Amino acid sequence: MTVTEQSRPKAFDIADYFAPEIIDPKKVHKRVLVFTTDFPASQEEEDKEYALSKQVDHPVYLHWAIPKLSRALPRGIPWHDFPIVTDPFYRIDRPKSSGRFCWDNYPAPSIMELLNHSDVIALNLVGNTRKAAEEAYKVGYFLEKFDRATTGVFACRPDGKTSVEPPAALMQPMQTEMRFRYSYEVNFTAIAMKAFRHLGLVPRSQPDQDREPWKGVRFGGGMWTAGATALTDPLALQWLFRLRRIGTFDVSFAYETLKTVEALEREGGPLELVFHEPDGYIVTLGATRQKSLSENPNAVLMKDSLGYRLLIDENLTDEQSLTAYRDYLANVLKSRWSETLASERVIRELRGNQRGNSSRFFALDGSEDGLWKGTGKHRPFAVDQDVERAASYFVELGLVDFSREREQVSLSDKGNRLLDLFHPDCEDPDVILRWMGEGGLFKPDVQKSCDDWILRFFSKMKTRINEIG
Repeated sequence: MTVTEQSRPKAFDIADYFAPEIIDPKKVHKRVLVFTTDFPASQEEEDKEYALSKQVDHPVYLHWAIPKLSRALPRGIPWHDFPIVTDPFYRIDRPKSSGRFCWDNYPAPSIMELLNHSDVIALNLVGNTRKAAEEAYKVGYFLEKFDRATTGVFACRPDGKTSVEPPAALMQPMQTEMRFRYSYEVNFTAIAMKAFRHLGLVPRSQPDQDREPWKGVRFGGGMWTAGATALTDPLALQWLFRLRRIGTFDVSFAYETLKTVEALEREGGPLELVFHEPDGYIVTLGATRQKSLSENPNAVLMKDSLGYRLLIDENLTDEQSLTAYRDYLANVLKSRWSETLASERVIRELRGNQRGNSSRFFALDGSEDGLWKGTGKHRPFAVDQDVERAASYFVELGLVDFSREREQVSLSDKGNRLLDLFHPDCEDPDVILRWMGEGGLFKPDVQKSCDDWILRFFSKMKTRINEIG
């Protein structure tokens, strides 16, 4: 082949831009089982159906399934066998499913019925690299457990690219981290919880559903407890160690929204956000520009017994926008309304339907960015929301003292006694961070380092725990 032939672009073929059944009506439909994290909207489903039909080169019927996997912990392992390292195990329940497969039986089809009824298996990945990799791992695990280890899965990635991969390849990007986290949870539950029980702490597996939402810890607008599962995250224990080193930490910024709302409600009763769907309040700025109040990050419209209130960012410089809102609201609402200055943080949290958020101070450095920075030697890590909320749960357990008057948190006497039961080397603020690479995924070839860490960390912890009997 000459250079000219190699560089010549492919001839245009309009057939490339039609679904297979348009080009060849004789082609039979393929039944595609699509694993996903959420059922798609109708337009998204149409787009995915077209994309998969092009990949399969057949018209397709899609059936969507949300796999249900929950981590299962081993029971009855002898104490002398700890610590251990192991790949994770999950309990697999019947997935939620919806789509165009037809079933004569009721209730919903079983897992095996779904798999046996499918000609093709696909995976619809959404979110960032880390979230997509975690979902791919679970689907790979799911398929291996149901004897589909050699099945090629059409993995549709968030960037629009599609590849065909076996379950093992789907699992690979998160394999080491999932193994590390599961091993940590198993060992922590068996070893560290003995220290909790020694101090009379028996963490609940779930927050108390019967408790009044405004009782207990109020860092913001409600109970932000995460349940005992947050305790088994590797960074939860490190948070306690860091708080002990700091001494006290000012959490007043977590109250700013709550105090603003409480002041307004004392004056005019309960506040509620006002949105007019689908477009909110539309105002024209200049000749052509339009903006929606429900989309403006600098203001939010609320209502109470006194009328409407327009909460405005006190640092707002877009006076043209505000003038347009004032004129529009005065003409349209025909009701009493007033302006209230608030910070950009208050506006942002109210727009997110929150009244304060204790997870903002998990980093214990005032940054509010949800990043755990450790010693600063490694790239920061974005902590899952449930783990961030562990701070409130530590308060509820009595491990952390919280002063509403001083708006500070500090390690309690019980918290200090708990940490004293652990080996000093159990303080390791760079855990997780030292192995993290691009896209929020563990670096390749760090599994041995992770396994060694688990065995070393929990061996030292177990030595100290043995001393309490």
